[in-house]
Amino acid sequence: MLSKEGEWLKYTLNFTKAGNYNVSAKLSSDHPSKLSVILGNKTITTPIKESVRETWVMLGKFNFKKGINTIMIKAAAGGLEFHQLKFD
Repeated sequence: MLSKEGEWLKYTLNFTKAGNYNVSAKLSSDHPSKLSVILGNKTITTPIKESVRETWVMLGKFNFKKGINTIMIKAAAGGLEFHQLKFD
């Protein structure tokens, strides 16, 4: 859970194949908020404009290298419940 603005989660991921992947998150929030995804020097901030309940939200497309990658998910405004990440 990212209940307050500024809270973050960091994940270390091992990709078997380099490439561009869409990053999506399953979220819940009672109010508008913003969620940032940070990979290396790239940050994409996605506004969550309305209340959502366990809804998949596309957060952006990122280029992951083969092997170890570290990604940070940060509550940029407001707080929200963060349930799951998906990479397509």
